[in-house]
Amino acid sequence: MQIEPDAVLAHNNWGLLLDDQGKLAEAIEHYRQALQIKPDSAEAHTNWGTALAQQGKLAEAIEHFRQALRINPDFAPARSNLLNALQGADMGKEEAGPNWKGKKSE
Repeated sequence: MQIEPDAVLAHNNWGLLLDDQGKLAEAIEHYRQALQIKPDSAEAHTNWGTALAQQGKLAEAIEHFRQALRINPDFAPARSNLLNALQGADMGKEEAGPNWKGKKSE
C-alpha cells in the first residue's frame, strides 16, 4: 500500500477546521482516518489528543500524546500537551474539559 501524503494532510487539516468550530467528534473521525492512512503521524495523534482533552477525556488524550512522542520524541506540541494533560488529570476532569488549552499541530 502506498501512503498518500495529500490524503493524510487533508484529513488532518479538515479535522483542525472542525475542531476550531467545536465539532470535536467529527474532527476526531478525520484524525482517525489520517492515522489509518499513516499510523506514524505524530501530528494526527497530537491533534486527536487535543480534541479528546477538550472533551475531558484526559486518559485517552495522554495516550495519543505519548504515541506522538514515541513517533517523534522531539515533537514540541505533543510534549507540551502531554504535560498539560498530566497536570489536568491531577486536578480532576471537572476542571479540564472545555477550558483545556492545548496546542494543535498543523
